Amino acid sequence: MTHPYGLVCRAARPTDATPLIVICLAKLDEIVPAIDAGRVLVAEHPQEGLVGYVQFSQRNGDGLIEMVFVAEFHRRAGFGKALLETLGEAGRRRGWGQVWASLPASASANLFFEGIGWQPGGITSRGVRLWHHTLEEDLHG
Repeated sequence: MTHPYGLVCRAARPTDATPLIVICLAKLDEIVPAIDAGRVLVAEHPQEGLVGYVQFSQRNGDGLIEMVFVAEFHRRAGFGKALLETLGEAGRRRGWGQVWASLPASASANLFFEGIGWQPGGITSRGVRLWHHTLEEDLHG
């Protein structure tokens, strides 16, 4: 798949932990075990290096986004969408039906999920907005 600006989205390697902590504000005690378990994808810019990541898990045959982050200077360039497209491809190979995300209803990232075509799944009693994407759908639209 071709991504904007020559971006490469790939599975994270152990050597990615330090850049993710420094550049992407990842938490050491969360990111290292997730990388070791194969639950992190990174976005790597050809000149800038790592510019973002998505950390995920699996539950009941669906993917769950635990964190998605793109460095501020690289936002609105399609990198977050590229990460989620790559996650969708990985999810299809794993047999997932959907990918879910949850975030505070007031978070500006809700606009991101709406803008890339994810479907709202409601708001919980704790003010958390749920988003989902069915993997049979075209992620490239």
